[in-house]
Amino acid sequence: MTGAETSPDAAPLTVLLAVDPEEENDHLVRELQRLRGGDPWETHVLAVAPPDPDFVGFEEGTPTDRDQQAEGLTRQRHRLDALVRKMREEDGFTVTSHYIRGQTAEAILQEAEKVEADLIVVGSHQRRGLARALLGSVSSTVLRSAQRPVLVIPPDSDESTT
Repeated sequence: MTGAETSPDAAPLTVLLAVDPEEENDHLVRELQRLRGGDPWETHVLAVAPPDPDFVGFEEGTPTDRDQQAEGLTRQRHRLDALVRKMREEDGFTVTSHYIRGQTAEAILQEAEKVEADLIVVGSHQRRGLARALLGSVSSTVLRSAQRPVLVIPPDSDESTT
């Protein structure tokens, strides 16, 4: 998918890049940069925050709990904004950010439909054993359920695989 392979009249590829707002995502951006070459991709960067708990009979939490949750959401939004700014200014991407709350895999799939993504890009933590069984795998769910092409990018080799 480099400029040599695409027609000058072709519409830009629309890519949805799903990032974990609590993790470093530079390796995902580097891989996208490598793959797109000089092509003018329209990139949508999506971060999904966990949904509000909806346990029957539980209150929303103390003011301190709500403050901590708000601080966490603000921190995640700032990280997303910094990533998008870097992609725009340093890497030359045409990029739009999306920060939503919900179940991660479901939100990725819904947002991909909404932006009419030609490609969904997700990272993989490559968890194994009990961690994978307990936490599941967003990338596996997206890969199995998507109606659009999906690219799963593994973590950098120096990242731990728990």
